[in-house]
Amino acid sequence: MRRRSPAGFTLVEAMIVVAIIAVMLAVSAPGLLAGLPAMRVNGAARQLLSDLRLARTRSVEQGQWVLVQFDTGADTYLLAYDVNKDNQYTVAADGDPFKQVDLDDDYPSILFGTTVASTSADGVNLDSGTANTVTFRSNGTSGESGEVYLMPSADSGTSNTDRNRRVLLIGATGNLSIESYSGGTWQ
Repeated sequence: MRRRSPAGFTLVEAMIVVAIIAVMLAVSAPGLLAGLPAMRVNGAARQLLSDLRLARTRSVEQGQWVLVQFDTGADTYLLAYDVNKDNQYTVAADGDPFKQVDLDDDYPSILFGTTVASTSADGVNLDSGTANTVTFRSNGTSGESGEVYLMPSADSGTSNTDRNRRVLLIGATGNLSIESYSGGTWQ
């Protein structure tokens, strides 16, 4: 009677496979980590664009003014109804916000930033009479036009601007878009 060989791998074969996987991970990890700030700033820009669109949609659906107020020092923003239509958020007049976003919680190391193309020292450049506030009227338009800049904190104070993003707002139409800074121009 013939004896069959056991199926499976030997311990030596398994250890070789584990060693190969460990070497591959060690080689690829720095490349993956280097791309993390760019992924985070892209995510933060998409989140901001989505939240601005939410504010615009709510203003039309509810027939109320909705504002987005930026606190660039804390890297946060909030969305709230502007009940008294004064382009300013106060809890007493407008109630609690329906959404609050802290960039550091959702996108670590991303902040409102400045770029070589920015005219604003705090990363928010709006033509509103009320600093750092965008208000959408009940017809979806805004009295403000401008841009909000986002950047990885590692790029702050450096000439590295290729990971900067800005969200544009065209007030007369309420249109919103994201642009990247590349080669000295916004695209």
